Parts: sequence; structure tokens; C-alpha cells
Amino acid sequence: MGRFYCCMPECHNYSISGNIITLHKLPTKESVRRAWILAISRKNWKPTAYTRVCSEHFLDGVGPNSVHRNKIPTDNLTQ
Repeated sequence: MGRFYCCMPECHNYSISGNIITLHKLPTKESVRRAWILAISRKNWKPTAYTRVCSEHFLDGVGPNSVHRNKIPTDNLTQ
């Protein structure tokens, strides 16, 4: 299985077994998905099925889960 990398600018986190950092797919709910894309803020970029955002970009280091499905990346955003 290949590695997934965080798509945030200047972030170098990737998936690895045993890592405490988790990677999250973009949500399917359109309004939340648009908010994620705005937070990622990359020029001339379109997400793919392999696009991931790591848990370091979410409040408290915890990404979306069954309780908070509509979380948006707000921490450690670089411009």
C-alpha cells in the first residue's frame, strides 16, 4: 500500500503504521468540502480521490469523527 501525504502547503506529514497523526479524506457534504478547499488555500489546485489532510490541522489535533463529522481544518494553516 502506498503512502498518503497531507495536502496542506508546507506540511510534510504522511501515513505510516503506528503514527499518531491521522489523515482524513475530504468530506462528501458539499458545503463542508468547499470549506476544506478554502482552508487548504492552494492556487490552481483541485482535490483528487487521494487528497488527505492530517490531524495536525484540526482543533485539538483530532480530525473529523463520528461525533464531529463537519470539522474544518483551522490550525497550522500556512499561506
